[in-house]
Amino acid sequence: MRPATLGLAVVVGLMIFPALSYAAVPDYLKPGYSEVTPTYKAKPGQPVGARLVLTGSTPVPDEARLNISTGAARPRLEVVVNGELERYGSPSVEIPLPSEGVTEIEIFLYGVAPEVTKETDVALLDVKTYVKYKGEPGTYQDEKKLLLTVTNVVISEAVGAMDKAKTKLSLLESKIAGLKASGADVSSLEEKLENGRNIIKTADALYEKGEVELARDAAESAIKILDDALAEADKIQTTKETKQDIKKYGLIALGIIILGVLLLLFRKRREELG
Repeated sequence: MRPATLGLAVVVGLMIFPALSYAAVPDYLKPGYSEVTPTYKAKPGQPVGARLVLTGSTPVPDEARLNISTGAARPRLEVVVNGELERYGSPSVEIPLPSEGVTEIEIFLYGVAPEVTKETDVALLDVKTYVKYKGEPGTYQDEKKLLLTVTNVVISEAVGAMDKAKTKLSLLESKIAGLKASGADVSSLEEKLENGRNIIKTADALYEKGEVELARDAAESAIKILDDALAEADKIQTTKETKQDIKKYGLIALGIIILGVLLLLFRKRREELG
């Protein structure tokens, strides 16, 4: 190998080696059992809780710190490390871990759901571990994030209305496409469709800004417009089917009449021939 090529290989190797070494840092704590209460959704001010169990592994790092944060209001944290209980009243804590290693850690969170301006996934527990092994850079390892959806009555109403409006919008789009393919005049329906679509966009924007009541009202307005359009689409479809039925049965009746006339002519012809 030429000296220049060898030198380049050494430089590349030195660049890659730290990255490989860093990637080889083992996960020190392993998340196990976890639970969140309530299990579905919570209202602001409602009591909430969470529990997480972590187990230690080897090798033991030269330095390790447990980082816990919570989005719950008025939090109380209880942390049991190797059977030793400590209590904390802060939304975030950093706890040095024993130098001899960890057998098991239990984390308990008690608090209330925070106030929110829109339906929000709140992290009741967000747990990370800082570890530093000999000869390795210190790094934070994500252990577990326990989420709970927090909402209130008005927010739930807004979300429900917005979802309902979007469902009706999709249904109207489908009906318009079918009617247009059959040659029906759908210009008035397309106008209402665009109106409903714009109002839904407004509702989405209001919701993102935290104007939940206005978002709900806008979504309900879109629902009314779309309901009217869907009823009109059904009427157009029914009218078209009725006209098609009339034409079909008219042709059948005409065919029967023609057949009857032919039979009469045939019978008369036979009588004339004796």
